[in-house]
Amino acid sequence: MRVVLGTHELSSIGGSETYLVTLAQQLGRLGHDVTLHAAECGEMAEVARSAGVLVAQAEHDLPAEVDAVVSQHASSTLVLAARYPGVPLAFVIHGVTWDCSLPPQVDGVVSRVVALNDRTARVAASAHAGQVTRLRQPIDLERFFPRGPLRERPKHVLLLGNYLRGSRRDHLVDACESLGMECLQIGRHGTLATATPEQAMGDADIVVGYGRSVLEGMASGRAAFVYDHSGGDGWVTAQSYPALEANGFAGTASDTVLDPAGLPDRLAAYRPEMGEVNRELARKHHEAVRHGVEMSELLSEMTPEGRPSSSHQLELARVLRSQWQADGRAASLGVEVAELRERLIKAERELEAQQDALERFRATRRYRVAGALGRPMDLARRLTKRSGR
Repeated sequence: MRVVLGTHELSSIGGSETYLVTLAQQLGRLGHDVTLHAAECGEMAEVARSAGVLVAQAEHDLPAEVDAVVSQHASSTLVLAARYPGVPLAFVIHGVTWDCSLPPQVDGVVSRVVALNDRTARVAASAHAGQVTRLRQPIDLERFFPRGPLRERPKHVLLLGNYLRGSRRDHLVDACESLGMECLQIGRHGTLATATPEQAMGDADIVVGYGRSVLEGMASGRAAFVYDHSGGDGWVTAQSYPALEANGFAGTASDTVLDPAGLPDRLAAYRPEMGEVNRELARKHHEAVRHGVEMSELLSEMTPEGRPSSSHQLELARVLRSQWQADGRAASLGVEVAELRERLIKAERELEAQQDALERFRATRRYRVAGALGRPMDLARRLTKRSGR
C-alpha cells in the first residue's frame, strides 16, 4: 500500500511529530511504501530521515498516486485531500486546544478519525468528522527500554516536555530538592534539548511529563509522574493507569489538585517497583508494531470517498496555515509576557523585602544611636560650608 502521512510541521520535537515518525516506521516495517509530508521541515524532519523515513517537503516531491492518506492537522489534511481526490483519508486527532488540531469541518474530506484517547475521541465524535476509531499511543519499545533498575531512594528526576515552566516548574523542583532529588529538564524550556531523551532516562528514577512523554518514561522502566502546565494526576500505577490513559495523560483525569504544599508528600510515595509495572503496562498496551498493524487494517478497510479536487480546499488550507502561525506567535508571546510578569513580580518582592529590611534596621537601637552621634557632625559640616561662602 502506498501511504502519505501528512502534518503541518516537522520543525521542532514534540509529541504529535514523534507519533507520526513512529507510525511511518511501523508501516514501513509492514511493507507499505510510506512518504512523510510537512509544509515546514527542520529538526524533526532530520530525525525522521535518520530513521530511514522518506520526507517530502515540496508537494511536487510527493508520489503521483497513493492508496491512503493519514494526516494530523487540518491544513495538511485539506492540501492532501485536494491532491488525492477520492483517496481514503484518516485524520489523527492529538489535541483539542487549537482549531488546527481538529478535523476540518468540511463534508467528504475525512474518511475516518483516529483518536488516541477518550478525551479527544469525545471531541471528534461531537464534531462534523465522521466515524471515530479509538487506538492507543504507540511507543517504540526497542528504543525506549529499561537501562538498569531503579534506586531504592530516588536520586534523579527527568522533567520531559515542552510546556512545563514558571511557578509550576519551580514548585515541582522545590519539592524534589526538599526530598534530596536532582532535576534535569528536557524540552523547549529545559536546560537540555535532545532528540534522544531515552538516553537521559537511563540515569533517571522518575520521569515527570505529559502525554507521550509519560508513556516513553513508562516504556523505559521508570516511575512516571503526570504533571505539567495544565494539571497533574500524580503517579502512574496499575490502578491509576486506565483513567490516566483514557485522559491521554493530560493531568486532568481526576478532580484531585496537586497543590504545591502537597507535592513533597505525593512524590515521597515513590517505589522502585513502579518501573517494572510501567514497563509491563507499556508492553501490553502501547507496542508500536501493534498500532502499525491496526492502522494498516483501518486504512485497508476504508473506501474511496469520491471526493473532487477543490480550489476551495486549498484556499482553506492556506487560511488554516496562517491561523497556525498566528496561534503559534500568540502562544509564544503569551509565554514571554508570563515570564516577564513573573520577573516583575519577583523584582517587586525583592524590593519590598529590601525596604522591609531597611525599615527594620532603622528601628534598631544601633541605627538611632548612630543617627544621634552623626547629627553634630552634620551640623558642623553645614556650618563649615556656610562660613566658606
